[in-house]
Amino acid sequence: MAIQTTQAELAELSRQLDFEENQFYWLKKFLKFVFLCPVQPKAIQKSGRAMMHMSFIFSIIITCTRAHKELVVNEIYPPMLAELAFQLITLLGVYFVYLQAIGSEKVLYRMCEVVTIDWLSIKDPEEKNTMKVVCEQGSRLILIHFGILLPSLLGYALAPVFLPNLLNPYLPENMTLEKTLCAHVELFIDQDKYFYHILIFLIHMVILIMLVISALDLAYTSCITYIMGKIIWIGDVFQRLGEIKTSDKSPSAKRKIDLYVHQTIIGLIKRHQKCLEFSQTLNDACSPKLIIVMVGFMIVLSLSGSMAVVEISYDVGSAAKMAMAFGVILVMVLVICYPSQLLIDASNDIYFKCYTSKWYEYPVRTRRLLILMMTRAAEPCCMTIGPTVPLNFETAGTIINTAMSYVTTLVSLCAL
Repeated sequence: MAIQTTQAELAELSRQLDFEENQFYWLKKFLKFVFLCPVQPKAIQKSGRAMMHMSFIFSIIITCTRAHKELVVNEIYPPMLAELAFQLITLLGVYFVYLQAIGSEKVLYRMCEVVTIDWLSIKDPEEKNTMKVVCEQGSRLILIHFGILLPSLLGYALAPVFLPNLLNPYLPENMTLEKTLCAHVELFIDQDKYFYHILIFLIHMVILIMLVISALDLAYTSCITYIMGKIIWIGDVFQRLGEIKTSDKSPSAKRKIDLYVHQTIIGLIKRHQKCLEFSQTLNDACSPKLIIVMVGFMIVLSLSGSMAVVEISYDVGSAAKMAMAFGVILVMVLVICYPSQLLIDASNDIYFKCYTSKWYEYPVRTRRLLILMMTRAAEPCCMTIGPTVPLNFETAGTIINTAMSYVTTLVSLCAL
């Protein structure tokens, strides 16, 4: 996977790919929004990343300043501290993942190069059709994720501001809601006087977080669907090989078929090996980020879920905000685990298709190749959280169950 193209050559190849696949077009656009696109001019990348760094660092500082004020100056109020912890963990988690993405930009460049060149070099119409079908499935998953993420985060930012204006005319005077900001920050200015100025900055940060999450999720899902498409096509070829009948053929025709099958299986093994190498490269790049993401998800799920239950009796707006955050994070856990689960299922399918092929009709040397293929396919391609924990639905269930147990514990402690 050595780099063989210059940035200008890769940019031209990626433009050709944009005309063939909308998914890669939108992937490049989203990566450009967060200044991670491999074919983006370096000057724009540097200035854009400087702006991103300043926005995140400034947001972290003003959140820490507010937390210090609540701990030292004001009377300690646990729900406020929980919301500040939620804000700080979210900001730090997204920022650390963004920093890791910048640190692994060379790996991103190599993967972009491999996918672009390989996709444009596909000549077999059946292989290209299989790849398109799988990539369309990935595109639908990304649209669902973005369709949930965009209104939820904008609702999280705007609901505390506009919901009181909508509900107060219909509520009794002793139950009126106050207009508040979606996040607690300390800017050392009059927040009532500069309320909408601060709101604009907070909306800017919410959109920034949404773009980082969406861009990295799109890149992650696109790479996985690329591997899935290759693996599914390999399985389909094995299935077609198993449908070839040799029992009623003449000896010379049978020898030709055996030679064709043998050479085809050698080619499939080489392709499968490339899939394994690409999967390992992707996992090496994503695994450190997934540790931060999943630990962060477990913590913020616990905080948002417990605060949604605790605050509903005396602060409906804050409870609704935390409940919305809990729902969004729950969906994100499943969305991140779903592509890896599909990759595991596709990898396992190769093993069964090798086993159900007519291996007993093949020559001994071809059977040995099938054993080699089945041995490799017995350990499926999989993304991992850290070095060992597989990213699948079982892991998602474990994270959600653990978070829910922390929710019940925190609710019990707050009730004391």
